[in-house]
Amino acid sequence: MSEPKKIVDLKQYASKLLSEIEEEIKVKSAQIERLNKEVKELAQQKEAIIQILEKIKEFEKLSTSGGGVKVEAKVEVSQPIKPEPAVAPEDVQKSEFVKAENPSNDSHDWSAIKEIKRTEDKKWEAITVNNVDYARYYIGKSVLELEFKFKVPADSKYVKGFIIDKYLKKLKEESEQRGEQDTQKSFRFEVGTTENGEITSLKIYNFTQEQLQDLLNKIRWFVASEVRDLKAKGRLS
Repeated sequence: MSEPKKIVDLKQYASKLLSEIEEEIKVKSAQIERLNKEVKELAQQKEAIIQILEKIKEFEKLSTSGGGVKVEAKVEVSQPIKPEPAVAPEDVQKSEFVKAENPSNDSHDWSAIKEIKRTEDKKWEAITVNNVDYARYYIGKSVLELEFKFKVPADSKYVKGFIIDKYLKKLKEESEQRGEQDTQKSFRFEVGTTENGEITSLKIYNFTQEQLQDLLNKIRWFVASEVRDLKAKGRLS
């Protein structure tokens, strides 16, 4: 007598299992699509690095042959550099204070102070991963500004571990070893953070034109690597 009930229960279980499998297939398919995009982007970056290495090998051959020919190894990883002239860092976003006159009183009676900030026109370049903007940078006369569109964790592997702790600190130490103690001339950088220590921005000052290309290549590479690492860990959507 209990056989029909067992059949019904088995049918319901099988239907539920089928629905779960179909949902799992959808999730896995989306993951595969995302991974395929990331693999394609990594392949492009790999090709760019191979080109850089080939340029370096050419330079080494010419240097050892004594030909006296200079080869400049510049290969863009993503977007071209578009440097724009800018004022000195200390002049950026300088504020002017203008008193607003109270019309009900005479010209010597002021009731409010209105702050007017001078803003400079800036052309920003985006850093994208899978067609999504995760950061942007601006190149001025003596400053490179980098702003993140997500909060970079204080323990980040690439932005904190590589860009700041290994690369920027090394350039700062080299500048100090050359005797460049003047903050207006020496290489230096500033890190913008939240109250929780999350990194929101970077400002890099007094780099040379020779350093600029390498700075941009490393920033683009490690920001993209940071995004992929955080997404893989489920810490970034």
